[in-house]
Amino acid sequence: MSKLLLTAIAFALVSGFALAAQGGINGTLGKRMEHPLHASLVSFTVGFSTLLILCLVWARSLPRSTAVFGGPWWSLTGGMLGCVVVTASLLMAPRVGATVWLSLLVCGQFTAAVLLDHFGWAGYHVHAASLGRIAGVVLIMAGVICVCRS
Repeated sequence: MSKLLLTAIAFALVSGFALAAQGGINGTLGKRMEHPLHASLVSFTVGFSTLLILCLVWARSLPRSTAVFGGPWWSLTGGMLGCVVVTASLLMAPRVGATVWLSLLVCGQFTAAVLLDHFGWAGYHVHAASLGRIAGVVLIMAGVICVCRS
């Protein structure tokens, strides 16, 4: 196994754990707020503050405005998509549980990934929606059904 693949596996495992925990953590925060969007705002403020410190300490700089605004308009929408994920997670994860929520989330991610690859959307290179990829989506959907019924 290559060093790159091992690094990707480590990052994916840590990120997967963080994503699983995030819904419950933000859901707990949301219960104390007057509105669910307040919890998302607090979550993103803490995340922004963390990134600001990391940029100043590790990167020792902030991004140049030409780098921020020099690309396609849609390259700035990632944060908005993050707001959708965080808000949906804090609303739904505590209600349906981590296993159901994450299985639904992974199913949505995998389905979107096949479409993004197939059409080359959002900056991805085109990778055809092969029979194997489609079968993978179907198997994940079957897994979601199993998880939701138990």
